[in-house]
Amino acid sequence: MSVRTRSRPRGPAAAAAASLPADSGEARSVLPTEARSVTARECIAWGTARAGDGTSGSTGRRRRGAGRPRRSGPACVAAEATGARPGGPPGRARAGQAPARGGGSGGGGSVTERAEAIFFELFEGLPRQGPGSAACTERAFGLCQDLPSAPRVLDLGCGAGAQTLDLVRLGAGSVVAVDGHAPLVARLRERVVELGLEGRVEARVGDMAALERPPLDLAPESFDLVWSEGALYNLGLPAALAVCRRMSKPGGCLAFSEAVWHSADPPEEVREVFAEYPGMGTEQDVRALLEREGWDTLGSFGLSDAAWWDEFYAPMEARLEEMRERYAGDAEALEILRELAREPAMHRRHGATYGYTFFIARRP
Repeated sequence: MSVRTRSRPRGPAAAAAASLPADSGEARSVLPTEARSVTARECIAWGTARAGDGTSGSTGRRRRGAGRPRRSGPACVAAEATGARPGGPPGRARAGQAPARGGGSGGGGSVTERAEAIFFELFEGLPRQGPGSAACTERAFGLCQDLPSAPRVLDLGCGAGAQTLDLVRLGAGSVVAVDGHAPLVARLRERVVELGLEGRVEARVGDMAALERPPLDLAPESFDLVWSEGALYNLGLPAALAVCRRMSKPGGCLAFSEAVWHSADPPEEVREVFAEYPGMGTEQDVRALLEREGWDTLGSFGLSDAAWWDEFYAPMEARLEEMRERYAGDAEALEILRELAREPAMHRRHGATYGYTFFIARRP
């Protein structure tokens, strides 16, 4: 996403991530966070991926660590100078809230508002808001055990719902898809109507930290499967696992993708970027956390390279080129686009040092 960043601050690139299986993919990337005078780059304070208003890896939450959306939001440049605190891993689209600073050029309003508008203009038009693919979703779904024939699924941080629709295709009886960014939820609702799935998919705007409260009012222990691609970082993984446990029926399954280290010694550029995501560890760290939180791990695998490029970075780069042409002559917009373009570029250089891993677990 992306994408793809949660609220929890992550520690330095300390823990080395053991190599993932052969198909483990590359990692998502964002921009180094550095403080300087107020510029467009300082105001891009949201990170990768399927993030959300606390609900998705795709939009921006404003709660502790909430300012990140998936999988996910790129261009996660934290602006110390502006007080922005994005945080979270790259590869997942999400918006953070940076304080408004004097009027930006070209469109009225603050430069922060301009950056946010361009950020969403880019990510709302992508097939996915963070790394992922139908093949990865199918593989993870296949690792879930003892599901009923038509499981009830909760998709947290659904973004525009690519994986939501994949889950229906794979046999989900019904899916409640939640995201904090209304335009993405609206896109999913349109697709649901086009496909005639109104009776099986319910797309809702809301906060994943408040699932049991209005306006969502979801009943605890009511889902056979809780799903989240690149979005649990919005709450911090320990807190998110507790939320998932409350929503899961006894014996129910959990499947989620999370950023992990693939190297004990990543390049300085990567360490700077992930300094905003201190909770990130290795695949083994996440497995250990699942065990401590009372989950039985059923399996894990790294996202393939195709999951990064086919429906995320390749479409992103094509859309960036279109937007550069549209904003030709607009120096401020072009600077924002230049920063956003650094994520896929960094992925090309250093993607082997970090990545997303899918984890599948079961509540005893």
